[in-house]
Amino acid sequence: MDSKELWQLSRIVNQVHLSDFSEDDVFILLMLLRRYAKVGGALREFADFLAHREKDRGLIFDYMTEVKNALDRPPPFDGKIEIRPIFTVDDIATEINSILGHEQLVPFSALQMNHLMICIISLLQCTEIWKKDGTSIGQLHVAISSKEIFLIGKIRLVNFGSIYVTFVALTAKNDVLDIVDQDGQAWIQFNGVSWAKTKNNVFAINQYQTTFLG
Repeated sequence: MDSKELWQLSRIVNQVHLSDFSEDDVFILLMLLRRYAKVGGALREFADFLAHREKDRGLIFDYMTEVKNALDRPPPFDGKIEIRPIFTVDDIATEINSILGHEQLVPFSALQMNHLMICIISLLQCTEIWKKDGTSIGQLHVAISSKEIFLIGKIRLVNFGSIYVTFVALTAKNDVLDIVDQDGQAWIQFNGVSWAKTKNNVFAINQYQTTFLG
């Protein structure tokens, strides 16, 4: 890293250790680390997604395309598809802490990495996934349960009366909000815009109804 990048990185790392950061700082963090991340790894995938919100490539794109193609086939479906989180907190923690160690910066703890993942989930809210021909595959949303915070993919199945299905793309531990699980529901989807940040040294994620000026 050049001296300017290292200064910026050191400042953000210090803010995280002081519990004084928001998802905006995590956005800058990922942009700083982007060109040092392994191609095909969690860190590079997230950074690329944030740099180019309307995606037509990458592992999350491939995963959502695979799920849509499998579920959208006329019955009977005779194949297998694994519905699973694409990356884990440990995946991105390993990459980020490796770079921090190389730059002789203090690595993040497991708790801090979980909060960074919640910020990433929030940052990816409303991202649209497109085919190269401009056809929408689906969109990413934030949801929460008593134990986990999710980034969920939502896709439309045209062969089944244009119904929508949702599935998990990313997860983080919910250690920030007390939620009572609803009967028959795996999660509660955020209807407003999510925002993750620390306040008075307490990390939180909230949702807001948007009002646009213009």
